[in-house]
Amino acid sequence: AADYIGDGAEELLEALPSYGNIIGALLVPILGAIPDGMMILLSGMGNGTKEEIQQELNVGVGTLAGSTIMLLTLPFGISIFMNRRPLINGVAENLEESQGGGLKQK
Repeated sequence: AADYIGDGAEELLEALPSYGNIIGALLVPILGAIPDGMMILLSGMGNGTKEEIQQELNVGVGTLAGSTIMLLTLPFGISIFMNRRPLINGVAENLEESQGGGLKQK
């Protein structure tokens, strides 16, 4: 579903370039939240007692919270890892780009 939303958003931006700000700032986040809301809604629409349905809703909300936390933590952890610097005598050394595209110490 997320791929379809992304593809549709790109097509909307191509079809209506003058409304790009509205599409990007308002419409795409709302469309992105629809699958999450449906997951929670459908997790509570089962048959059973009130306690069983509450347990199913807890699983749906927990799944949504877990995926959101992962999507926030993973890029943050990668950025910390990729921006690490060597410590020499307690001071972080600045790195510069080399001709080969990698990083080397100054």
